[in-house]
Amino acid sequence: MKNNLKGELAVMDSLDIKPNYAALGRKYGMDWRTVKKYHNGYEGRSDKRNKGSKLDEYRNEIKDKLAIKRITVQGVYQFMLKKYGVNRIG
Repeated sequence: MKNNLKGELAVMDSLDIKPNYAALGRKYGMDWRTVKKYHNGYEGRSDKRNKGSKLDEYRNEIKDKLAIKRITVQGVYQFMLKKYGVNRIG
């Protein structure tokens, strides 16, 4: 939907038509101020987060355990809880 809005705003810019933000907002189901932000170059929030996990430091150990046949994720989780405790694993 954002791509359609961006395309419509680009067409209006190329034809030197001033966009009616309120009408476009009703058409695309968003606030007129959001439409104006997109018209001024807003790209939207990033889909990816660069936030780490508590388990990043145990990644290799978890992979090694999961490589063993007939081992489940729940089993690895229980093993990690017993080994490191609830406070470190979560």
